Parts: sequence; structure tokens; C-alpha cells
Amino acid sequence: MPELPEVETVVRGLRPVLTGKTITAVRVGPKALRFPWPESFADRLTGRRVQALSRRAKSVVIALDDDQVWLAHLGMTGRFVAEAAGGVHQPGAFYDASPRQPGHDHLSLDLSGGGRLIYNDVRRFGYMKLMAAADLEAAFATLGAEPLDPALTPEALYDLCHRKTMAIKPVIMDQRLLVGVGNIYASEALFLARIDPSRSAQSMSLADWRVLLAAIQQVLSQAIAAGGSTLRDYAQIDGQRGGYQAHFQVYDRAGEPCPHCQTPIQKRTQTGRSTFYCATCQT
Repeated sequence: MPELPEVETVVRGLRPVLTGKTITAVRVGPKALRFPWPESFADRLTGRRVQALSRRAKSVVIALDDDQVWLAHLGMTGRFVAEAAGGVHQPGAFYDASPRQPGHDHLSLDLSGGGRLIYNDVRRFGYMKLMAAADLEAAFATLGAEPLDPALTPEALYDLCHRKTMAIKPVIMDQRLLVGVGNIYASEALFLARIDPSRSAQSMSLADWRVLLAAIQQVLSQAIAAGGSTLRDYAQIDGQRGGYQAHFQVYDRAGEPCPHCQTPIQKRTQTGRSTFYCATCQT
């Protein structure tokens, strides 16, 4: 599933495609995604001008000119594909140059100026919502802090998490506490911070949280700069694969030498997810 860096990369790629454009026509496929399409979705989008795009947790947030907000969640395999006017891939335009799965285009938007945006989703675990902008805060009420928010301090994160008796890795992956830190980046950040992923959150001092938050922010920022990570389906809006997988220190490297001490990287299962770590460096 795309994590925070992948969704942020998609948002940044969509901005030049959508911002300021009017949606002139909308075609919705016959199949539902994870949830049914919002009522009158095509009619409510048609004629709307896109004012701004942002991200909250793992959702793409598209603000429209009538005080509506369109939310798009990519699920496991969702991807946006942008085409220039006439389907011609013009130099400098954002488009998906890689083949997408035929028969899995579920949404198509015609844009002013002749461009087109397509949503393709093989497994259909993504979903779309359309709501009043005034309801947006309530829609995200159960979500935790944004890890890259400058207002998030180690003290605030400590206050949120230090009473948790669970292991630290599932705690920082809990979307009710901290959003967007999925399995890949949790493993990588804990390695960078030299923290055992099975250590209880309750045992972490404020100094530990200071180190860990800095590591989370560093890993996420580097992943965004690299265009996210591509393991299977994810691609950027311009069709390029993410590049951060080439920089993994521990994730998916079980049995390979630790880049610091050469001890073989270990793999264990935590809350149903694979965790990768160095038993020597992360004590």
C-alpha cells in the first residue's frame, strides 16, 4: 500500500496537472471501488474548477471551487494517469509512460485545455469521497499527527505514545497516533535511530523519542525526494518508478549484511507485518 512518501509524490505530480483546471466531463466505470461511488459523483465534479491539492495522511485532498472537497485514497494498487491533450505525451507534461493494466480504468476526467486524468486500480481497494469543505476536519478526526508537520515536537509525540505498552514499531504505525508511517518506513526509521523494534513504547524516554522523530522525518523526507518506493505497483504520476527502494538499509534485506556492522539483517513478524532489523545495532 502506498505510504506517506508515495502519496505526497502523487500530490506533487498532480498539482501541475489539475490546479486551476476545470473538469469538463467525468466518466465513472460500472464497478465500485472499496466503497460505492459517492452519490451523483460525476455530476457534482463536472464543471468544477480545481483550486488546490494537498495530502492528509494517505489521502489526496482536492479542493474545488464550490466549497466541496474530493478525497482520493489509492488503496493497494490505485494510480492516477495523466494524459496531455489528444493523448499525446508532450515534453515536460506529466503523464504515465508505463503500461497500465487494461480493463481497470475506473474514472476518467476531461480537463480544460484538453488534458485527461484517469484513475486505474487493479484490486479496487482505493476509494473516493466528495464532501463539503466544512466537514473535512470531522472526516479526519480519528487520525493522528502528521510526522512532517513542523508543529509536531518530540514532547508532543512522547505525550501521545509513552503510555503504550505495545512494541514501538506498531505504535508508530498506528494511524490514530501518527499518520503515514507504514511498514517500510517504520523499519527504516527504527534502524536509523538504533532502536529495537520490539522495545515497548512505554520504555522510551523523551530523549529516545527525540532521536526517533528525527529519524522518521529524515527517512520520509529522503523517500519523498526519491519519488517514493516501488516494490510492485506504485508509479509516480509521470510513470517513473520510485527510487527509494535502492536506499533501503534493512527493509526486505533479511540475511544480507548490515550496512554498519555486517551482521546479517534479521526478519520477524509483528502484528502480522514483517519487520527487518539489525540485532547488533538495534539494541
